[in-house]
Amino acid sequence: MASIVSRLVVLLGVLGLSGAAAAQDRLFVSGGVPTMPYTEEITSGTPFGVSLGPRSPLVHQPLIAGGRYVTSATTYCDLQPCLVVDGQGVARALPYAFVTIVATDPVRPRVFVQTATGSVDAVDVETGFVTSMFTVATPMSGSCRYAFSAARLFCVEAAATPTLRVFSTSGAPGEAPTVVGTVAGVAYGSPPWLVTPEGSRLFSGDNSTAPARLTLTYVATGARVTVELPAVWELQWDDFHERLLVVPASHLGHAFTKDLAYLGSAAFPFTMTAITVSPATGHLYVRGLFAQSAGYGDAYTAAFDGRTYAQLTSFVHTQGFGGPPRLTVLSPPGVPRDVAATVRGHDVTVGWTNVGAASAFLLDVGLAPGQTTLTVPVSGQSQAAFAGVPSGTYYVRIRGTNAFGTSRPSAEIRIVVP
Repeated sequence: MASIVSRLVVLLGVLGLSGAAAAQDRLFVSGGVPTMPYTEEITSGTPFGVSLGPRSPLVHQPLIAGGRYVTSATTYCDLQPCLVVDGQGVARALPYAFVTIVATDPVRPRVFVQTATGSVDAVDVETGFVTSMFTVATPMSGSCRYAFSAARLFCVEAAATPTLRVFSTSGAPGEAPTVVGTVAGVAYGSPPWLVTPEGSRLFSGDNSTAPARLTLTYVATGARVTVELPAVWELQWDDFHERLLVVPASHLGHAFTKDLAYLGSAAFPFTMTAITVSPATGHLYVRGLFAQSAGYGDAYTAAFDGRTYAQLTSFVHTQGFGGPPRLTVLSPPGVPRDVAATVRGHDVTVGWTNVGAASAFLLDVGLAPGQTTLTVPVSGQSQAAFAGVPSGTYYVRIRGTNAFGTSRPSAEIRIVVP
């Protein structure tokens, strides 16, 4: 490994990754209606809730595409042409009108849009380059989720008996996606559903029965686990603590493990309308209503400890009309986990799990525990391979990076090359 030190140090400087600084959460509260949208950025530090104002007069839905802050004028874009707006308020035209933005890629700067014909395309928000994802022969319903760590797009077919199709999107721009799996027999669409970032688990709620049902489907095998709840109003994946958060009642939140084992509940002092969790800090941000009349209400937002649910900040009054309300947190990535290495002779492969949508990684390598002798930049892939590594013992930690900062280092692993 010492033989490639000089080359990697030069590469590190070229990529500009040697001095990435950590950043605090950026919290956006949005809602309203297409004719009167609003998005307000509030500070998540101290004091909590100081308004930083709207990001753009066109802002309606905050999105994260490739570590960049992007918004659309509306979720259903009926403008001529459809526009997206970056974090500086610069509008760019998509080569469409009458499309729905069905998902975004937080690692690569692209959005997935459904056209008026029912097909789905991937659009690079910086270049406008279009990759055709699905043809009109297999129209989608407009209900899609993106598993960024696995580069998989999950979309529901528009059919009497819908099937969830899983597409690989890890190819180069312009490369056609491939179908890598299907999932059938689970309620989708209007009920809430989500896919974990690595694409292995699908959680879906079914409110058509009493009591409601929350189902975990293992994507690889189709095996399922189901629990009964009063209702399933909202699902949110907590990547920081690797667990599922469920809102089954207006003032109540449940937590489950990734395998749907019950962890506990917490009561909240208002009617919850939106929740989100920071992958960098683990803070739980909750928006809710203390009172509501004729469609208008006193909406408030506060931060809570993501594990204990202790309230960390005072309530901040935000606009409360319209819907559906949204909370979007922009943050550095979470700490990479599941770091492991495979050694075959002098060839070493290091793999890990991307937490919080890192768009690139830094491998800190030392010759002693806790030491950093070399920092190696890696692309957004959650794996790095090295050939011809000299014999020795190496200590490796991984950090994720994106446009908002750098994560804390992962747990250290020890690699012995014979």
